[in-house]
Amino acid sequence: MTRKIAYIHSGNSAQTRSFQDFSHYLDDLIYLNDLPKTDLSHYDAVIVPDAMDSVRIAAHGEQLNSYVRGGGFLIVFFQGEADWIDVVDLH
Repeated sequence: MTRKIAYIHSGNSAQTRSFQDFSHYLDDLIYLNDLPKTDLSHYDAVIVPDAMDSVRIAAHGEQLNSYVRGGGFLIVFFQGEADWIDVVDLH
């Protein structure tokens, strides 16, 4: 069974609360530390919520950019540095 939307979190309580608020639209909650062993190709979209630690998410930049290059849809709500995104120009 193919999932539709994944929501990545870093353990931040605001992120998990947000997931709970919108869980009827989302399929999976993925902990940031579990991202390396997660096959994102099973998802139509992956959400990176606000309040994400820019250093921790940047460590997964290659995986997330590859996901987009493979046809995935990445939704990023971000206040920090997002220079790890290289599939689009953010300037």
